[in-house]
Order: sequence, then structure tokens, then C-alpha cells
Amino acid sequence: MEPNGTGGILILLLFLPAGRLLAAGKRSQGTGGSVTFQSHACPGPLLRGRLENLKRETGFKSMDRVQCGTTAIESIFADAVDATFVGPSPTINGYIKSRGEKFVIVAAAASGGAGLVVRQDSGIRSEKDFGGKTIATPQLGNTQDIAARVWLADKGYRLLERGGNVSLIPLSNPDQLTMFKKKQIDGAWTVEPWLARLEVEGGGELLLERKSLWPGANT
Repeated sequence: MEPNGTGGILILLLFLPAGRLLAAGKRSQGTGGSVTFQSHACPGPLLRGRLENLKRETGFKSMDRVQCGTTAIESIFADAVDATFVGPSPTINGYIKSRGEKFVIVAAAASGGAGLVVRQDSGIRSEKDFGGKTIATPQLGNTQDIAARVWLADKGYRLLERGGNVSLIPLSNPDQLTMFKKKQIDGAWTVEPWLARLEVEGGGELLLERKSLWPGANT
């Protein structure tokens, strides 16, 4: 089993199988709106550049930030924003929830840059070492959270709340880094630039890259 491979999003017309998507709420008329930029989206510079181009071309006035895709989709539902970059899982969930009436998917925006970083002293060296460990994902139900759940299930693990011995907890990316440094989590399944920060600032090591686990599936 592999997670859905559709990429990041501005919500409008096409649903393309590549990285991060761009989605736009149907209330948007192309001018005077606000744009939500997913702060942990990867690669950040690419999306930031695309967003600046979008602002110039459409007249969008502001750029806000949210931490995770599920929060971005909630903002679309609340009519708080007109467009957002977001990962595939929250987009699919939101699209199904609204029966395709709240927003449309415009285009894929980026691909890759997701994986699992573990502490070097965590005792995790392979897929056989996750028993009794605590792994963080950015938010319950976001793309990385689903990917981690699928991968762990494929390897025969059950989560703690289901009588297993692996703990999977939702933590914002800044909190992941803090708890990683304090040795309160053993690893984090997340995206750039946080993968690099966990390695450089937290002394972690990249154990898995999602693109190598499911060829053709993107962030």
C-alpha cells in the first residue's frame, strides 16, 4: 500500500500528480484576496517565488502563513483566504468533504522533500527498530502523518493507541525540533526545510526519503 501521490496545491481546475498543489477557494475573484502560504511547504523558495508572481499577476494583496495543510483547508472553508499551497491529503479530504463545491484544484506546485529524520542515539538503524519509539508528524491527518501511518503499518507495526508499541504524535515543526533536541522524540516524519534543520541543528540523520519508498508518489 502507498499513500496518494498527488502533490502540493492552489485550489482551481486541474488535479495533477506532482508534489505540492495550489488551491483556490471559489469565492476568489482574482483581485483583492489574501493568500495563505504554507510555511513548512517544500521547497519553500520555489513556492514563495510562485506566490509572488501570482500576487503580481492577480492583484492579491497579502500573504499569511499557516503551519500545516489541514489548517490551510480549514481557512478555505471559513472563507478566510482565497488560495493556498497545501499537500495532497488535506486537499483530497477537503475536496471530498465539500463534494467539490468549495474549492477547485489549480495545479501541482512542487515535489519531493519529505522523509524521516531520527536521532543518532535513538537506536533506530532500520525498519526493525521502531518498537517502543516515538515519532512526530506535523499535524494529524496531513500528508506526512498519513505517509508515516501507512509505512509503519506496511512494516507490521501497530500504534500505541491500538495496542501496539509505536507512538505517533502530531507536533508542529518548530516543536518537533525543540523536542528532538531535548530527546523527547526519537524521530520526525516531515518536510524541508525542517528535515535539514533536524539534521544540522538537532544532530539527526535522514533514515528515509519518501520518494525512495513509493516511486511516483510525491510529498
